[in-house]
Amino acid sequence: VPVTHNVKAAEATHGDYTYQVETQAGKQYITLTDYKGKEEKITLPEAINGIEVTSVRSGFGKNSNLKSITFSKNIRKNLTALSDISTLEEIQASKDNPAYQTEDGILYTKDKKELLVYPKSKKTETYIMPSEVEKIDDYNYVLTRLKYLKNLIFSKNLKTIPECSVSSMESVVIPDQVNRIEESTFLGCENLKKVTFGKNVTFIGDGAFAQCKALKTIKLPKNLKEIDNSAFVATSLKEVAIPDSVVKIGRSVFDKNVKLKPYDPEKARELLKEAGYENGLKLELWIYEEPTRMQMAQV
Repeated sequence: VPVTHNVKAAEATHGDYTYQVETQAGKQYITLTDYKGKEEKITLPEAINGIEVTSVRSGFGKNSNLKSITFSKNIRKNLTALSDISTLEEIQASKDNPAYQTEDGILYTKDKKELLVYPKSKKTETYIMPSEVEKIDDYNYVLTRLKYLKNLIFSKNLKTIPECSVSSMESVVIPDQVNRIEESTFLGCENLKKVTFGKNVTFIGDGAFAQCKALKTIKLPKNLKEIDNSAFVATSLKEVAIPDSVVKIGRSVFDKNVKLKPYDPEKARELLKEAGYENGLKLELWIYEEPTRMQMAQV
């Protein structure tokens, strides 16, 4: 079996761009490594010295003031690197690009099944994610540190919610396909006020909504089974109704002053009577000396 080597040349300069010529399977192509200019709006070169520009490297334009980037049909990989540009407002792809498409300045795969880049400084308050989207790569931090987005409605066909930490969202709608809200998903979203859960969410992870300081009320999903450690610490919640479906609650899930509901002593006495304990019963509970678990034991 022949071995294919990828050979990289030393970094070179072309105007405001730095780049590398790479060779694979005998064919040369160019990867843009950075943009050093002062322009806010650029069109990436199709080729340099007759060699096609096919990709950009992580960190490209990270220290620039770029707001708009347009690219040709030749760019076919690694555009997720554009997520690193904090000033970016829009991306535009050539319509004949075989790998990517853009809509309203947002970058998707050609079939639109994956959201690749949502510009960090896009000045749109509401984003209704297209229903074609089935995947968002969590490793590229596509929806973290967004500056202006207020209302986010995820695609109904999305099964996993990516990390959205330290973003400007005020409300999010989670689709029914989603079963789990993973660790730190909305950590530090200080403006988040409203969360609408899909009916099939059964797990809320460690710190998932921690430091969401504007969050005053939350309606937990009726099929929820587990809430992990610190899921709702450092919020503005005052009371929370825990669904009957919940079977496991972690450590310090809520702040100490949060009142947990339901708390219905009369109903509890009725149930005890039905179970044959009309005069009540004594139980010895062994729990961690931790506020949330102590509250649950008292309830």
